[in-house]
Amino acid sequence: MLALGACTSIGVPPGAASEPRAPTSETFSLMSDEELAAGMPHLQADSDAKTYTASFIHWLLTPGHVVERSHLLATGAPPDFADPGQFSGLVHNLSEEGNTEAVLFKAISSASEITVLSASQHPVAQFFLQTRRLHQGALLQKIEALSWLRKESITNKDVAFALGGFLIDQGASRDYLGSSAQLLATPTEIAEGTTLLKGVAAHTTLESLVHIADLLEDALDTLAGDPAALRKMLKITVAATSTSLTDASNAPSGIPQGLGGAPGIDSIYQAASLRVALAELLQGGKGGPADVERAESLYIDALKATQDSSALKALKRLGVDVAAYETPDDSPDARSRQPGDALEDQ
Repeated sequence: MLALGACTSIGVPPGAASEPRAPTSETFSLMSDEELAAGMPHLQADSDAKTYTASFIHWLLTPGHVVERSHLLATGAPPDFADPGQFSGLVHNLSEEGNTEAVLFKAISSASEITVLSASQHPVAQFFLQTRRLHQGALLQKIEALSWLRKESITNKDVAFALGGFLIDQGASRDYLGSSAQLLATPTEIAEGTTLLKGVAAHTTLESLVHIADLLEDALDTLAGDPAALRKMLKITVAATSTSLTDASNAPSGIPQGLGGAPGIDSIYQAASLRVALAELLQGGKGGPADVERAESLYIDALKATQDSSALKALKRLGVDVAAYETPDDSPDARSRQPGDALEDQ
């Protein structure tokens, strides 16, 4: 894939004034449930389900709020629908009747419906169209899309989120275990992407903040890495998640943990991963003072919850007795090991 560094300078004269940039932030916070759901329509006992569906789609497709509000569709339907099939059926019926927002909603979910996006002047349609061109278009389309997205990112959080993520992650390749990324982006692109994402992270949902932290973690060891911002984000996400199924539903987050708004094993593994990431920064003194005692506690929390191998190895290197936490597969006499363990232990 062609890195954007190869096309960002095309047509830009030397010494040209830089374009306005989206606002950034050095402080980050989570949305409350009430903030996220502000203005969201509800299905009343005497409501018409199709009318409600049309109203929900209209609310969802508010420019600048689509990424955050889409988390409310984690089950495949709005919170007021128990059956995702009923919702998708009503969306289909509305689109067949010519409801333009229902047509757009379906097109967004389909990679093949780019003609619908091209024909629509809806701001959300243009957002998805330009984003797809940035990822999949020819060189000229990429350049035009980049220009459009940069301009819109100044006032549109959806655009800032998408463009910031792309600038950091473009063409990233991962090792055979899928555990680390080799970024193709230039330091300038990573810095721009980080600035955009920090602006979004000023106040966003837990799911979005976790995704942003993942991207900043990928870029941590580059020249444009921002360990201080990553450390702040990870502290917030760790505080908002739990490695206990009992406690997860009570975590103080803007978005309930787990797919479908219910805590589950996936959210526990995610919470453990966040703890390991923060512990590594604290242990190494990256982004702030070293705090080995806190790092130890986080590693132990992750190890107890999911037998996280990275936490186990880190604790052993710190000289912590992990015998109480080891499973037979983790013990020195285990018959088999996971691929790559020998390399990671070196």
